[in-house]
Amino acid sequence: MPFDKNYVDVADIIILNINRIIGWINEINENILTNDFKTEFQKLKFFQKPGTDFKTWSEELTLLLIEHKVYSYIEEERLKKIPSNNIKKENLSKYIKVRGDKSKVYHSSVTEEMILKDNTAKTLINNSINYENKKKLNFITSTAHEIYKTLKDTYAYADSERKEILLKELDDLIFDSKKSSISMFISSMNNIFSELENLGITKSDKEKFDYLFNAIPKQLIYMSNLLRHKND
Repeated sequence: MPFDKNYVDVADIIILNINRIIGWINEINENILTNDFKTEFQKLKFFQKPGTDFKTWSEELTLLLIEHKVYSYIEEERLKKIPSNNIKKENLSKYIKVRGDKSKVYHSSVTEEMILKDNTAKTLINNSINYENKKKLNFITSTAHEIYKTLKDTYAYADSERKEILLKELDDLIFDSKKSSISMFISSMNNIFSELENLGITKSDKEKFDYLFNAIPKQLIYMSNLLRHKND
């Protein structure tokens, strides 16, 4: 569950005060702290760290597939295949052959347009993974759904493992103004809380505030109103 209104109000005050403090410190010595809101996005080295990178990769791929109107081709199997020997020889010409697999044809509901859309989805997947993964997959015979499922089964963590990773991330979170703004930091923390809730773990507002309090450097806590809000 995202932060509720009371929590957001407190967070807004914290953000305002901490950003002001950072600004003052920057005026004294801009090398001490920075308040840089710009984020540099670099291409991921996919699947170097299976669970974490798969989630990010999958989200980016989903956006691409939606943009090209082919997301449904990984969401479910749109190109159903059937054994060609189940069909009378005189009727085979009515079915589209599966390229690279003489033993299969596509179901009668599959059209050439659907195959083209599936190829678009496969191309987007192919262009987003490294060479080592490409070698292990068959982009000619397999459908986009089959390829995506193989990658997911190989690299995505089970829910229990993902929970452990997220809880450890929360414990390890430390705000560093040289790396991100306080607004971005709280947004990142909120994303973790939301994902944990989807996995069945809901943190109370007090727990969320404690995580935030423990992640802020003490020098900023004492210079802001954060300590007062914690005591309240």
